[in-house]
Amino acid sequence: MAERLLRVLDDKEEDTWEIPRERLLRFLTTYLKLYPYTLVEYKPAYGAIFQDLLQDYTHWGYSDIDMVFGDLGRHIEESEWTDYDIVTYGFGDQQRLYL
Repeated sequence: MAERLLRVLDDKEEDTWEIPRERLLRFLTTYLKLYPYTLVEYKPAYGAIFQDLLQDYTHWGYSDIDMVFGDLGRHIEESEWTDYDIVTYGFGDQQRLYL
């Protein structure tokens, strides 16, 4: 997972990094093992982080593990699937700002 998170730096030349890639990778790996809940903060970026795994799909999303989904067509209008690139629904996480 740490390797995938570093993809956000792929467009930067490594010689401009203040911390060498391997050292940063070791740090991230250790940090994620100690504090796995940190991954919650990266949920909005999962589309970019995992884009190679999502290329065969038209939509992707994330939710909490305790969610159960049924007939989404009863709750999500057709225009939400076709007219927008990003649709968000929030219940309880309104204190977060995703950019």
